[in-house]
Amino acid sequence: MGITLCDKVGIPVPQIIRADEEGLQFGRPWIVENFINEKLIHEFHLSEENKKALGAEYETLYSKISGITNDSFGDTFDGGLIGKHQTWHSAVAKMTQLIYEDCIEVDVFRDKIQIIDSALKKALSKIKCTHRSVFFHCDLFSMNIMGAEKDGAVHISHIIDFGMSLFSSECYSQYFTWKYTDFRVTPLDISEKYGIDPEELEAYDILRLEPVLLATIFKINEADVLTMQFIQKCEEYLSANHRWS
Repeated sequence: MGITLCDKVGIPVPQIIRADEEGLQFGRPWIVENFINEKLIHEFHLSEENKKALGAEYETLYSKISGITNDSFGDTFDGGLIGKHQTWHSAVAKMTQLIYEDCIEVDVFRDKIQIIDSALKKALSKIKCTHRSVFFHCDLFSMNIMGAEKDGAVHISHIIDFGMSLFSSECYSQYFTWKYTDFRVTPLDISEKYGIDPEELEAYDILRLEPVLLATIFKINEADVLTMQFIQKCEEYLSANHRWS
């Protein structure tokens, strides 16, 4: 379990009071954590200097989280839907399959499903990296990181919400963390750092179906717009031989 792994290496997380990781009692996994009486980072009004300092703290935190490695990719616990895989490609394929099946069930793409199917197959064929397996929080944003004030500034205090965490390729973890974080991090060329083909990074963006699926499920106002944008992105992806931006 992600929270336990982080706790073992000194990353500040809530303490577990009781848990049933295998879902033996009620048919599904559950966890009870201690209550932390602190504000989330996004609730603070921060100065520019404090934002910069928090960015540096965030980078240190990310480095520590990525120091948690594993022999396999996928779930951090036994019996999960993704499973544990010996290759990153296998794990990505399983993750994509699960989300794609959910998209079909709620009819996200309607009559454009063939386009999505072809784009996903093309994207999966681009997954080649063999970097080490590292712990990936997946939701490391200011809404999942608590802060505490000390000496007139806000500092990172605890990390919460490990529900989507998994073991992923290190380049994948850093790519999406750096791309979507709302902390001020040092700009980084992921392709150069990890020696990965830009086409593989582009493929990861095509395989990222979660935002469109969740927008549809929760009936977000922009759901239709997001869906059409993603379909258009897949159409462009299929028609381009070599393109990345």
